[in-house]
Formats: sequence, C-alpha cells, structure tokens
Amino acid sequence: MISFHLHGLIKNLKKDLCPCNLSSQALIYEQHKTLSKMIPSMYVSGIVSMLCLMGLNLDKAPAWAIIYLPGTALAFSFWRLVHWVRVRHKLDAFTFEERRKDILMVIGMSPVLSLAFALIAIMIMQGGDIHEQALSAVLLWGLVGIAGYSMSSVPLASTLAVVSSSIPLAAAFIMSGDRILQVVSVGYIALSLMSFYILIHIYRAFSSLVYSRSELREKHKKVHKLAYSDHLTGLANRQKFKEEMIRNVKEATAQGRKMAVCILDLDSFRHINNLFNHDGGDKVLVEFGERLRKLVGNNGVLARLSSDEFHILAHHVHNEDEAEEFGKEIHKVLRKPFFIDGSEIRVTASVGIAIFPEAGSKPSQLVKRAAQAQRQAKLFGGGKTRIFTMDFEKRILERSRLLLDLKAAIEKDEIEVYFQPIVNLETG
Repeated sequence: MISFHLHGLIKNLKKDLCPCNLSSQALIYEQHKTLSKMIPSMYVSGIVSMLCLMGLNLDKAPAWAIIYLPGTALAFSFWRLVHWVRVRHKLDAFTFEERRKDILMVIGMSPVLSLAFALIAIMIMQGGDIHEQALSAVLLWGLVGIAGYSMSSVPLASTLAVVSSSIPLAAAFIMSGDRILQVVSVGYIALSLMSFYILIHIYRAFSSLVYSRSELREKHKKVHKLAYSDHLTGLANRQKFKEEMIRNVKEATAQGRKMAVCILDLDSFRHINNLFNHDGGDKVLVEFGERLRKLVGNNGVLARLSSDEFHILAHHVHNEDEAEEFGKEIHKVLRKPFFIDGSEIRVTASVGIAIFPEAGSKPSQLVKRAAQAQRQAKLFGGGKTRIFTMDFEKRILERSRLLLDLKAAIEKDEIEVYFQPIVNLETG
C-alpha cells in the first residue's frame, strides 16, 4: 500500500515538474502573465536583501566578496527586473514561442541565480559573528520564500530555486560546527521541504484553474457557434445576421458609406428534395454555401436563414451597376453543376438586392425590400437578379390597395358581373 502511494506521489510530482507542460498554450499564457506580475517583486526583494547583507558585513569581508561579486549579482538582477517590467507592459504582443522562451529562461536561470546568491551570502557571512550569520540566514531564507512564491506558477523553476539555495546554506551551517547554526540549518531544511509542498499545491490549484477556464472558453465557443451558426452549412444563422445587420447599418450611417443586402432563393429546390430526398438537397445546400463563402470572402456577411434562402450583406456593393455585377457573379457560381449520387443537377437562383441607404435606413427595411426584389425575380421565371427601386414599393402598394378595394366591393355587393356568351355562327 505504501509503495502504491509512493509511486502515485512520484508520478504526480513528475507531471507537475515536467517541462512538457510548456506545450499547453493556455497554461503558457497564464504562466507568462503571472510571472510578469510576480518576478519584478522577486528581483526587487533580491536587490534589497543583497544590499542588507552587504550592509551587515561591510567591514568584515574582503572587497571582492562584499562589493564585486554582489555588485555583479545586483547588476544582473536589475537587468532581469527591467526585462520583466517591459514584458508586463506589452504582454499581449508576445507570441506563444516568445512566451515559452521566457519561461524556459526562468527555469534555466532560477537555480543559477539562487545558487549564486547563496554562495555570495556564505562568503559575506564568514566574517560576522554567530548572531549576524543567523540574521543573514533568516534574511536569505525570506528571499528564497519570495522567489519560490513568485515562480510558483512554474513549479520546476521554484523548486530549483529553493533547492539550489537551501542545500549550500544548510551544508555550510552544518559544517560550521556551531550548534546554533546547525539548529538553524535543520529549521532551514524543514522550511524548505514545507515550502516545496506548499508550492506544488499552489501550482496544482493554479493549473487546475487555468484548465477549467480554458475548458469554459471552449464550451462558450461551442455554445456561441450553436447559437449563431447554421448547423448544416456552418454559415451565420438568422440571429447572427440580424445582429450583424444592426451593427453594420449603425457603422455605415456614422461613416457615410454604402452597402447592399442581397437575398437569394434557389429555384425549384423542392424538386431536388423530392427526387433525391433531403440528404441530396442538403449536399446541394452545403456545396452552394461553400461556393458563396468563397465568393463573398471578407467583403461581407453570409448567412443561411431557411431551407434554400441565403442572405448576404455585401460591403463592396455601393450602386446599381455593382449590384448587377454581383448578381452576375452569383449566377456564375451556380452555372457549375452539382452532383448527387452520380447525377448531374443544374440549379438557378432568384436574387434580390437592396442598396443602403437608398432602399432604406433601417435593417428591417433593407431586408424587406431585398425580399421584394427577390420575389420579383422569381415572378419573372427565376434565374434572374432584381434590384429594389421605389417603383417596386409603389406597385406593391397599388396592388394591395386594389385587392382591399376589391374585397370591400364584394362584401358590399357593389360588383355586378355580366357574362357575354360567345357563339360560333356556323356550329351554333
């Protein structure tokens, strides 16, 4: 049982300390972000601690040990401090590889810098009395704790920092022969082990939070896709197109630019479903959607709103000539045949276009009038493009008024119908 638990513990530690974790983009981003906030404090603490050690032992150690070596360590610490302050101020500009490189640098430098600080501290403390040495040890231990906590998001770096500073200090105190320093070294080792335990658990909580947030973002993306995209073609759906229309109309109004709404409906699509079932019809819709996607590109928003009805918000269409040309491009896309189970299918579409702001200044007006133009194209036999003009509105209003008048006349019995027989004189 003990062997089993020990094996599990070692396995978990390997997982926590393994540099292979640096392949996770979400984890790398959060580690880099956390380091940019924490490491500057670590270097400031290191600079202050080294200055304090130098002050405590200024007249008790040779110049090379009290000035030159610490001065080199201080200069290096200041250089790294400036680097991480810059990182913090342009965090979003870094690529994944640059972030990864920074973290690997931290892992590589943490034991070197910690060992250097420990050895310099040991050399500085040699001339002091027992109390000064104990005070210096406590000061250095505080720095080690800060370093470990500052790098807790990268457990390998924090572990190397704690170990590489604790071992030489503990060894120096044990070999000193002084009972007080030996007791300090035992406490130092115990605190280092406890720090390692705490740092590992901090990292596990940190990485768990990162992965949970990453999973939450992925789920949010999936929910967003379900809410705003057509399940068959992957294009925008009705809700997404509506929101894009509102946003684009608002921007176009503010900027004084033009655009167009295009509605197209496949002609006689019902016959395809009847001949090849809905699976065959779906193949046509998917391929047609992909052709339209390539045609529209980054020049607009493409959506499928119902079975065979597609809407396009075209940013590059500003007048009737460009609208006519865009309609021709759509019909050209359809000239290439579709194939269902080896059978060649030819499809046409009725296209209606409304230009903003001439056809309307509101999203609902533009869609309504593009639909009116599309119905006109369908009435003329399909396979055609019609651009909305105010004449459409007049004709529709006149027809609606005529229908209402006719209905009212019938209800009021105001219509008299006369039949004139037509007789062939020869046949009777």
